[in-house]
Amino acid sequence: MLRAQKLLINLCNFLGFAMEKPRSEILAFVSVLLLMSLNSCHGQNIAQCVGQDRVALLAFKAGIVEDPSGALKSWTGNDCCKWKGVSCDNNGGRVVSLILDGDPMGAGNTSVYMSGSISESIGNLSYLRTFTLMRWKNIGGIIPASISRLSALNHLTLDNNKLTGSIPSDIGQLLSLQSLSLTGNLIAGPIPESIGNLRNLTSLYLDSNRLSGFIPSSIGNLRLLSVLTMNNNTLSGPLPDSMGNLKQLTTLHIQNNLLTGKIPSSLGNMSMLAELLASNNRLSGSIPESLGLLSANFYKLALDQNLLTGSIPPSLTKLTSLITIDLSQNKLTGNIPCIPHSSQLQALFLNKNSLSGDIPDCLGNHPKLHSLQLSFNNFAGQLPNSFGGNSSLDFLHISNNKLTGSIPESLGDMPNLEFLDLSNNQLKGTIPEKMVQLKGLSELNLSFNRLCGMIPRGEPLDSFPASTYSHNACLCGSPLPPCRSA
Repeated sequence: MLRAQKLLINLCNFLGFAMEKPRSEILAFVSVLLLMSLNSCHGQNIAQCVGQDRVALLAFKAGIVEDPSGALKSWTGNDCCKWKGVSCDNNGGRVVSLILDGDPMGAGNTSVYMSGSISESIGNLSYLRTFTLMRWKNIGGIIPASISRLSALNHLTLDNNKLTGSIPSDIGQLLSLQSLSLTGNLIAGPIPESIGNLRNLTSLYLDSNRLSGFIPSSIGNLRLLSVLTMNNNTLSGPLPDSMGNLKQLTTLHIQNNLLTGKIPSSLGNMSMLAELLASNNRLSGSIPESLGLLSANFYKLALDQNLLTGSIPPSLTKLTSLITIDLSQNKLTGNIPCIPHSSQLQALFLNKNSLSGDIPDCLGNHPKLHSLQLSFNNFAGQLPNSFGGNSSLDFLHISNNKLTGSIPESLGDMPNLEFLDLSNNQLKGTIPEKMVQLKGLSELNLSFNRLCGMIPRGEPLDSFPASTYSHNACLCGSPLPPCRSA
């Protein structure tokens, strides 16, 4: 700016300006002219779309056979930088972003989804940094191999379409890629080994496809990865030990696959992990003690519906940030370790295992526990008195065990209890009168025990069907037949 002012001053002195005008006025006048000139030049520097990018986009448009949404209606004229969903850089007029979201509001109106396929021409947009084509439902065909030529690409999102074929084998050439999301398609085949070359990747979403084969060990090279979802596929084989290298990972979803083998102890190295969901696989062996080393942010563990054996590691009780633990439908044995009251645990699912021993008192009066599912195990002994007065528990399911003794009177002091199932045990004695205080109780099952005596009168106990109390020793009273007088 100073150089421009000096040039103006020298210009004024050189011209002399014979007319008797103050130099300050002349300088101001010429400054206005210069500013107008600069603004005009600046306007001319806003580059229009480069021809080869326009050609590539028109070829992409040609691959869309129907567009009832009108998303591409604006794709006419020479300046593709003004087309809907297209963004260009400020200088060269190169297309740097193509974002087409078929359902940004989540309305689910299928009548407006465009259909077609992704043209190979997409690989000619050599400056493209973001490509999003998501939630169109009817976009099919394969992911074109040419997409691997987009060396500047940072973000690739192709969610919720009908893409088929496989992930391009040379996807690993996209060295600038930071996020890759292919969720909700029909993509089959293996995860390419070359995916381990994407060392700048921070999020990888491959869930809800038809992927098969092993998880490549090269996935352990993605040291910056924070989110990895591969759930709802048909992936098989063991979890690679190299996954323990993913120390920035916060979310790992691998549920609903065909994964086998042991859970690697190296997963305990994931010092940032918050969620580990591995339900409904064929994982075997014991739960590694090393999981107790996970971060203070670890709040959800789901290993249910596997073939896990051994006992519940006591180290899990150190993870006081855990909110949900689901180890149900495995082959676990041994006792339940005591969970400290400092824990944030709200839901514990251990049903359909072979766990045994007494139900620990620390579960009964845990201050934050909402749901406790212990059915179909081998628990014995009496139901702990500690359940009495628990104001947080609303779901208690302990059916199909070997519980003995009587139902504690204190069970009537659970003001928020909504679901109670103690069926198929060996409980005896009477139903406590205090249970009529459970006014929020909507489901109750005490069948197949050895209970006797009159069912306490009053809501909610006498409003349940007869099946609630069936197959006991000698229960009577509504809804069962009346008690016989002595």
